[in-house]
Amino acid sequence: MNTGIRLIAGAAALAVGMLSSAAFADEVVETVGSGIPTLKVDKKLNALLPEKIQKAGKIVIVTDAHYPPCQYFAADNKIIVGY
Repeated sequence: MNTGIRLIAGAAALAVGMLSSAAFADEVVETVGSGIPTLKVDKKLNALLPEKIQKAGKIVIVTDAHYPPCQYFAADNKIIVGY
């Protein structure tokens, strides 16, 4: 397997691991008015991320939210609901 594919596969696995570990966060705090929980940073997991992502504090993904009920836009046409 070439190095580029391994790197992409590793990054994808790390992202999935981070998302699944968020379900087991120690503390969940509700964001006022949204009903969407905000999670605290897991410092051990964060240390495993590339430096660029650590500094940014976020991972940007692309999705198409036009397939209800899997994912769709809420009434405000900004918040994506679903998975």
